[in-house]
Amino acid sequence: WRRLGYEFFYRFLFFSNPRNIQRACALLDRDSELGWWTKRLHVTRYFAGGGTTMETTQNSLVSIIRHCPNLQIFVVNWPLSNTLQAIGDALCTYCPRTLRVLHINIPTTALARLIFMLQCLPKLSTAHIEFDGTPPEHINLGSAADLALTLPSLQHLSLRGPFQDFLEEAIGWEIPALRALCLDFVNHRDDFPDLLEFLRMHG
Repeated sequence: WRRLGYEFFYRFLFFSNPRNIQRACALLDRDSELGWWTKRLHVTRYFAGGGTTMETTQNSLVSIIRHCPNLQIFVVNWPLSNTLQAIGDALCTYCPRTLRVLHINIPTTALARLIFMLQCLPKLSTAHIEFDGTPPEHINLGSAADLALTLPSLQHLSLRGPFQDFLEEAIGWEIPALRALCLDFVNHRDDFPDLLEFLRMHG
């Protein structure tokens, strides 16, 4: 009966306390089969304190992702500033073929990392991306600027904050299944991207 209950108990992992992320990490490290049942991983806003650090929380979260090969929904409500690289690598390594929904908050300067991460998630159908911080006058995307990105399964795209550079890059991508686009500029209304061109290419 205990094994039967695991399928329901570990299907949705929700964390509002960083210490609980560490506790769940320890459990999954002892019995990695528990993560097989996890379909959704949701972390609310991070609050430092209680003996935890951002680095410890990041490492624990990466370890949990490593144990969840069937993860379909990943939601993190706190900004992934220094942690985006590690968490993105974990998602692309351990659940690239199962992840369907991505909800993250990233700094505007991390656009190149985001592009490389999306390249490795071909089954993604819904993406909600919040951009945080003042965008620099020029973002050096490096090789990400020339990437012919294809998102074959993406149907719903939601953007919030100063996402102008992201949308300009996305004009040249292949998003054949796109059905819904939601844009929230918040207070960043002085530099509009070329929406008409985006809609012409993907609408």
